[in-house]
Amino acid sequence: MKQVYSTVLMLTMMVAALGLTACSGDDEEDYGNDGYDDTEYCNILINGEDCSTEFYVGTIGVLAEKELNGMTVIPYGIMTEQIEISQYDGLQFNIVAGYVSEDMKNIYPHEKGTHKVISDRGEYVVADYPNNIGMVISGGNMNRRTVTSGSLKITKVTKVKSQTTKMMYGRDYDYISEGTFSFTLTDDWDGNENKISGKFRLIY
Repeated sequence: MKQVYSTVLMLTMMVAALGLTACSGDDEEDYGNDGYDDTEYCNILINGEDCSTEFYVGTIGVLAEKELNGMTVIPYGIMTEQIEISQYDGLQFNIVAGYVSEDMKNIYPHEKGTHKVISDRGEYVVADYPNNIGMVISGGNMNRRTVTSGSLKITKVTKVKSQTTKMMYGRDYDYISEGTFSFTLTDDWDGNENKISGKFRLIY
């Protein structure tokens, strides 16, 4: 079921992108103007099965804003559609590529490296999460699911000039973040495990 974003902020930030079939790094570099590769993707495997689906790029609604180095910032990245893993259960994946200032004029991308994956534990909005958050998983029955191993890795962050961004937000650059993830999501009640992996590329 598609998540509804009701605020002007979310609608402004959201950029629709198509994934694949639904389920049944380098230092920053300036490439110049808008001639860069604008491909975005989010490929997800659950227990070896391709479960990629539609996704959006924008602010992450399941995570609250936070104070970082004296500034109020908002997590941004990829939000997938909910992916059904059973008749009554589904998962939504929220990849955090970094933070954006409240006025959208400043981007603070995560650096290359390993970042933490968590479940939202049934919270509508998660307020207490680590600065190096890489992904939060939401959806049905998350109050009894725990990420027991694994992480998200950002392998490449590229900084590029963008005339479109300059016109919209008053900043000169877009950032392209690329990475992979691999982790185990375990049911606290019965010990059932879901092995989840994938790769992503987003532009903001």
